[in-house]
Amino acid sequence: MVKQQFLATAFKLFSRRERWVFSILFFLGLFGLVGLASIFNAKALIEVPASGGSLSEGLIGSPRFINPLLATSDTDKDLSYLVYSGLMRITPNNELIPDLAENYEISSSGLEYTFTLKNNLVWQDGKPITADDVVFTIEQVKNQTIKSPRFPNWEGITAKKIDAKTVKFTLRQAYGGFLENTTLGLLPQHLWQAVEPEAFPFSPLNVEPIGSGPYQIAATHKNNQKIAEAYELIPFAQFALGRAKITNLIIKFYPNEEARLEAYRKGEIEVLAALDPNTAKTLTQEPGITLKRTTLPRIFAVFFNQNHAKVLADQATRRALDQAINKSKLVDIVLGGFGLAVDNPLGLAASSTTNLKTLAKPIEFSLATADTPELKQAAEFLQKTWSEIGASVTLDIFEAGDLNQNVIRPREYDALLFGEVIGRRAELYPFWHSSQRLDPGLNIALYTNSSVDKLLESAREENDPEKHLSDQTKANQTIKTDQPASFLYRPDFLYLLPQNVHGVNLPTLNSNAERFANIYEWYRNTDQVWPIFKNLVR
Repeated sequence: MVKQQFLATAFKLFSRRERWVFSILFFLGLFGLVGLASIFNAKALIEVPASGGSLSEGLIGSPRFINPLLATSDTDKDLSYLVYSGLMRITPNNELIPDLAENYEISSSGLEYTFTLKNNLVWQDGKPITADDVVFTIEQVKNQTIKSPRFPNWEGITAKKIDAKTVKFTLRQAYGGFLENTTLGLLPQHLWQAVEPEAFPFSPLNVEPIGSGPYQIAATHKNNQKIAEAYELIPFAQFALGRAKITNLIIKFYPNEEARLEAYRKGEIEVLAALDPNTAKTLTQEPGITLKRTTLPRIFAVFFNQNHAKVLADQATRRALDQAINKSKLVDIVLGGFGLAVDNPLGLAASSTTNLKTLAKPIEFSLATADTPELKQAAEFLQKTWSEIGASVTLDIFEAGDLNQNVIRPREYDALLFGEVIGRRAELYPFWHSSQRLDPGLNIALYTNSSVDKLLESAREENDPEKHLSDQTKANQTIKTDQPASFLYRPDFLYLLPQNVHGVNLPTLNSNAERFANIYEWYRNTDQVWPIFKNLVR
């Protein structure tokens, strides 16, 4: 108070001119301090993700089964992945982390997996999630009346409730890839238990789902025929891994790719998934666009049926056919460069060398494939390439359903251009073990090698990643040497987004829906905070 009185008295003693000078200097000093503080503050603050913003994506086809047990179309799988969650979840680093689970234990035999649920889990209608829901979901998967496409993953596996938060899975035989199964979205028992198995496909819950995933459906927009045209989704506040940051997710549905692209060009949607290479190249020339890509765990190859075409029983002939192919050029022509040339069943990169030596004698055989643009173009490339070394190849192009039912299942082909989804774990057993040669097995080269069988059996049961990889690598090399197929390429998954959508990181995709693996971490808005508060912002 004394100081203030002194300053006031001193100020009165100043002349008028001195008062003006003092006031100007005082305010200049004050503004300078404020400016310095602002500069310091701006440099000290850091940018962090913030809630808010919207994002719109277009899908092809209308939803029918937004249900992880029934979903078969990409549209159904995408929405199921957004609305539902499982015990485990894949990360962009291809690691499995607990989602609804708090933790898990694996018995020394590898036959028992015990999961404990997190505390205070709830469904999107507020009801608690318990072990009963886990057991119920697995029982429905295994109920053959429901005809779930997930049934093969759970055949021979039992789920038992230990207590309200604990479930034990018991396997008939050890399988190191079992944890991947537990990413399956869980159904709420209290809603589905009243639905008879025969009525599962007809339940309104398939298009008005209640799950526990990162997003929940807030509104449905339908046309005059009552067909869904769009879903509006909002974050589920009690999602086990934290509330998603993008507050409005709009999913629109289109009858075909042409309609979807037209909607994109009109600005009706911002995001496009599973683009073909030519479209991706065109659209990425526009400003403000990001193209995310990841190599898919899908191996495309020509599988030689030596039982059906005796000319292909000669290993030297098969090797000559393989070595004649310029696989890098094939990737450029068919995939626009968005893929990886391979020469082995694990899908590892191929050498760039080719050998166009003429075959010892002219041969004739047919090459069967599906009538998709990519496969037809690849088949024509192979036909031309092989004609240059003395092979006369007839192309047999089939509609996809016809190819599967009348060609692949009865093994009625000389050679087959087709793709195999080996998955993130690159499990070779279903495709190369001799027990899988006949339908419904997937060994479409009808390959038999006893040493490879033993390696694949060992790898399949192995939980240790290094031992699994060791067995797989040895089997891979033997199969490559035997040349039962000509391995060609792995395509990329292409995902187009606005540049201002951040945090989007793609794992290796078992299905296109897994592009949403970390969607709860995506963001468009940001805040600025002091570094000490960084970990307090969600």
